Amino acid sequence: MDNEEKNSQKPNMKMVILSVVVTTLVASSLTYVRRSLAEPSVPNGVPVEKRDQYIEAKKHMDAGRKSIRKHKLEEAVKSFKKAIKVYPRMKEAYISIGDIYQVYKDYEKALQEYSRVLKVDDKYASAYFRRGHSYMGLRKWNKAIGEFSTAIKFKPNFMEAYDGRSQAYRYRGDKENRNIDFELSIDDYEKARQLEKSNK
Repeated sequence: MDNEEKNSQKPNMKMVILSVVVTTLVASSLTYVRRSLAEPSVPNGVPVEKRDQYIEAKKHMDAGRKSIRKHKLEEAVKSFKKAIKVYPRMKEAYISIGDIYQVYKDYEKALQEYSRVLKVDDKYASAYFRRGHSYMGLRKWNKAIGEFSTAIKFKPNFMEAYDGRSQAYRYRGDKENRNIDFELSIDDYEKARQLEKSNK
């Protein structure tokens, strides 16, 4: 056997190294993908040291949503309260509890839950929007208008808040300002329709 044949039978070191690198990259990528699929995503605002609490709270949130789908609202409230206990900054849990109270037409309790969200994030437009609807249920039109206006301040393209404020103006129908309220109601309704078209 001559030298040329011997060299052709020896493994090429560059190819061996390349093969090892590719295998390692593929294995680490698969591990990352498996981990990503197994663990819920954590928003950027959650501190690293609170990550585990957030993930556990998310599991309680999922359990609560499943209970809602089964029309077991009391069980859902318990799950959302567990989420809050584990991770008190879980805004969705307060909102979900408030929404359940809205279903029961317990507007005062709903307001309490939505107000608790604002202690976590005082610029959370969704909480102001929902407070507006609670005040609508209580027939407190001025307060409802104020809440919808604040929601719009923090989220200028909040179509539903314009719709809510439009209704509040219409229901208020202030005797002295009836024409003004009617015009404001139409303005908000038209703004909501513009936003609806732009979102399609």
